Amino acid sequence: MQHLSVFLKAIRLCPQEMWVVFLIRLFEHYSFFCVQFTLAIHLIEDHHFSLMKAALYYGIYHSLVLLLELPSYYVFVKLTPKYSMILASTLLLLGRVIITYSVAEVNLIIGLFVLCPLGSALSMPLFVVSLDQYIPSRYRVFVTSLHFVFVNAMALVAGCTIDTLRFWKPDGIDIVSNSGNDPDFTTHLSPYRLSLLYGTVAVALQFFLVLGVMKQFEPAKDTSVKRLKHSITKTFKCFHKKSLWTYMGVLICITGIRTLTCHIDITFPIFATREYGKFFGFGLIQGLGPMFVVLAIGIVGESQTEFNAQFLRIAIGSAISAGAIFLLVIPDPSWLVVVAWLLIMSIGEAFWGPNVRSLAIFLAPHKHISNYSNVSTFFRIFHVMAGAVISGILLQTYLPNQSHNTDPERIWIIIGCICLSTPLFLLMLIQAFRYQHYRRHAAIFVDKTEGKHNNNPTIQKSNDDTYTQQHQQATTPGSSARTRASQSTQASQPTTTQAPQVGKQTGTGQTSFSNNRPQQIGGRGRQQQQQTKQPQHVEDDVSSSTISVSSDDDEDPNLGLLSG
Repeated sequence: MQHLSVFLKAIRLCPQEMWVVFLIRLFEHYSFFCVQFTLAIHLIEDHHFSLMKAALYYGIYHSLVLLLELPSYYVFVKLTPKYSMILASTLLLLGRVIITYSVAEVNLIIGLFVLCPLGSALSMPLFVVSLDQYIPSRYRVFVTSLHFVFVNAMALVAGCTIDTLRFWKPDGIDIVSNSGNDPDFTTHLSPYRLSLLYGTVAVALQFFLVLGVMKQFEPAKDTSVKRLKHSITKTFKCFHKKSLWTYMGVLICITGIRTLTCHIDITFPIFATREYGKFFGFGLIQGLGPMFVVLAIGIVGESQTEFNAQFLRIAIGSAISAGAIFLLVIPDPSWLVVVAWLLIMSIGEAFWGPNVRSLAIFLAPHKHISNYSNVSTFFRIFHVMAGAVISGILLQTYLPNQSHNTDPERIWIIIGCICLSTPLFLLMLIQAFRYQHYRRHAAIFVDKTEGKHNNNPTIQKSNDDTYTQQHQQATTPGSSARTRASQSTQASQPTTTQAPQVGKQTGTGQTSFSNNRPQQIGGRGRQQQQQTKQPQHVEDDVSSSTISVSSDDDEDPNLGLLSG
């Protein structure tokens, strides 16, 4: 109930400008999902591309969007948010129009590989910058969760739109430019072009919102080109760290399960229309997937606060998602089987998805989390391209045309085995990590702290002096047991970090050092108590300062994966 009250209060605190940002993002994501769900099958049916070529076009398009994500934030703030969004909306609108109406491949390449990736990447930072500008830090988590739910709801709306147009106009419509019947003035729009047209209309609404309603504001962060170059240079300098190689090793291991998104967008629509029938509602299945993931994350919870639990959840979740794929091997499955596959796969993704996204927090040093995230972006590009290539090869081999296909169910057997490689590799690596030392947002690790404390030269000198005094006492002849015990007790006190003290002898021979100034006190016991208490305080300060300094850039020797 407390979280619900804070969540409702966060909604009430959202200003009008933030709701405008929400609408802009919803229109943009609706258009994006219309392209994502239909791009591959649109290229095959309307442009008569081969299966492999269509899959490669899908992979290149999404890879370009991810590649431009890094510099887009700096350009976004440099141009100011309003002008950046005007430019992004203009590029997106032109790109969507070209993709919808283009017949020539050259125009398609310009719209798909130039205009749309630039517009999508340039509009990505809008929500993050607006969140910092309008929402207090206490409520940003709840507003981000609300944005996550709304964005995934747009996937369901886009999927329902695609299926509605396919069922309503299975042969498409003809748009006649003039009153005559000249075919040169007639444009045929297939159901997939109509879906892209709806996405174009959504981008047009986004453009008018940005132009007329969105307000201008100045972000507080400095995002110069020099800072962008520094970030890239700092990322390359991290390659000597063992923890980065460990992180990349984990990202390579999860390649199998990360390709599953490409198979849902490329393989499943083509497989469903050719094996289950022309009117099978693959758009609804694609749209239900993100909503099931949202519900499953709300049930199973998000990423863990300890690395061991996080690592195990990735392995278990990827095994669940991979095992669900084998349900599609059943010949002529019913809708219940397909929905069960989608639901089980979404439950598995709720386990591994958030934990994979937060891996950099556990493995990266405190100052290099953003640099490790940049490396993760390049691996996401690799995952997308790998999934597109695998999908094209499998479709070209086992599902080349509408008829005379041999064992099309083998596609899902091979995909399931590829996805199962992720939990197998992770279980093999789980013994290589000493993951009990990792903690979320930890500045240092336990074993590094102990090693730094023991290697402190000041403390090491103190231990050597203590050993020397005890050795001399043990070898001195004629010393009584009481004298040796007293000297051993005094020698065991830490004395190496004592500040130099200058005292003035009094008539009684007593000198005090309180606050580094000599004061006369009575009694030897009090003098000894002050002299032994102060070094302990100094030593504690030395230890704490040593820990805080070593928390940033030092590398844990147990982080190495490839070095053993």
